[in-house]
Formats: sequence, C-alpha cells, structure tokens
Amino acid sequence: MRIGILGSESSHAMQFAKFYNLPDPETGKMRFEDIRVTAIMGDEATAGETARQAGIPHILTDAEEMASMVDAVMITSRRGSQHLVHARPFIARGLAMFVDKPFTSDVEEAAELASAIEKAGCPVMGGSGCKYSKGVQTLKCRVAELRSEGKLRSAAMDFSLVPDSPYDGFWFYASHLVEICMEVFGTDIRAVQAVKTEKAVIANVCYADLIVSLHFAADVWQNHACTLVTVDGTVTLPLDTAGSLDQEATRFAKLLQGNYESMSYEELVRPVVIMDAILRAEVTGITVFLS
Repeated sequence: MRIGILGSESSHAMQFAKFYNLPDPETGKMRFEDIRVTAIMGDEATAGETARQAGIPHILTDAEEMASMVDAVMITSRRGSQHLVHARPFIARGLAMFVDKPFTSDVEEAAELASAIEKAGCPVMGGSGCKYSKGVQTLKCRVAELRSEGKLRSAAMDFSLVPDSPYDGFWFYASHLVEICMEVFGTDIRAVQAVKTEKAVIANVCYADLIVSLHFAADVWQNHACTLVTVDGTVTLPLDTAGSLDQEATRFAKLLQGNYESMSYEELVRPVVIMDAILRAEVTGITVFLS
C-alpha cells in the first residue's frame, strides 16, 4: 500500500512518515511490512526534510499527480480550510484517506467533504488523534462507569489553544479538546454556551444528564486534566494524550488492511458543528441549540 502525504508543514507529517517507513526503535522491526509512504507534497523545505529523514522517494508539487501514484492519502495540511480542495483528486479515484484535524474549518465544507467521501466509497478516518490515546480511553471507561451508577453530576476539561494561529485561528487546535470531550462523554451535545477572554475560550457543552465545561487555554501545553464532580466527591484525572499519533497511524494502517471500520459522515462532521457552535455562542453570547 502506497501512501501519499499532502501537507508537510505539520510535525504530524514527519511522525507519520517515520512510523510507516522506519523500524520501530523499540523492536527494530517495521510496524507494517506492506505499507509505505512513497510520496509527499507541501512546503518545499519541510517536504524535502521529511523525505530525507523518512526515505520517501517522491517529492511532488501536484495533487493530481500524487493521486495517480498512491493507494491512499494522508492530508496533514494545517489549515482545515484547505482540506476539501486537497481531497478532491483522491476522492475522484476512490482512494482511502486520512484527514487530519480539523476535518474542515467550516460546517458546509465539512458536509460537502463527508458527503463526497461517502458517495465515492472512500475508506476514511480523520480529526484529532488525541481521542485514541490510552489516557483518554481510560478516562472514557471511568466516566461510563460513573454514569451507569448515576453518580456523575458535571465535569471540566482543559487543553491547549492557539487563538491567533495563522492556520484558521481557533479551528487549528480546538478540535483536540472537542473530540476528546465527544469521545469521553458522547456525541449527543444538545446545546453550547461560550465566553472568550484574550487568552482563553470557555465553553459549556450540555448533554441531557450533565454539563461539561471545556477550557481552551493559550500557552498551556502540559499537565492537562479532567475534573469529575460526583456524588462521592470531586475527582481530578490527568488528560494524558501520549502516544496518540502512533495510535492514529496504527488505526489508519488497519483501515487500509480492511481491519478497521471507516468513520461515518456523522463522526467526521459533528466535531466541526460543535466548534462552529462554540464560535457562534462566543460572539453572540446566546446559547446555541443543536439538533
């Protein structure tokens, strides 16, 4: 299976390329013998350096050409606003694809991209890999246990934010916390409230049985946590996302091998809908109700 990477400016591009093309430093063995990154396209300097370090034979400047040379694509460009355009040549060929976070930076584009992928029958996964980390999965199990016992009352989570990012601002990093929240607490968010300061956005996402407060904080890059308010007292657990990129790459490899289920339209689009709702609530000061 030949993978093309489109968008080399992200550190994800280098990590994914090394994951597939170089031996695992712990075992000395290739992780997947039948999968390699064979082409890369993006910023000239970063594409060249990634190709050099990961042994990628082809550095390209045209997505149509890449689509003709690969079996799958990983779209890792930082701007979600570019993902729809970048994906089109690969959708036209029905290729498997990974679309990095955020899936898009616009709800209508997310719907158009997910619909095109679904219509073409492209195997797909995307969004933030943080939701796959062992730490997040452990937290998910704990929350499910508390909910089943009727003990959970509310919760709060924090994660990094780059509010003035040149890569579509809030959209660039917000997907991580939104998707972690949806993985841990579920996708059935009924309403969103939000306020903004110069260095933070705080959003309350409302479920039928509880409210989860999401703290998007600038310049906070470590020791993230989730606080659970329960009938037995308040519990704070680390929000550990270590190893998430390897988990993401492993799942994409299994998707290519037919051993992992493709993400649905709803799974791809819903996080974009939630981020859009946060931005609308922040601007208007009005609760945004979701269907």
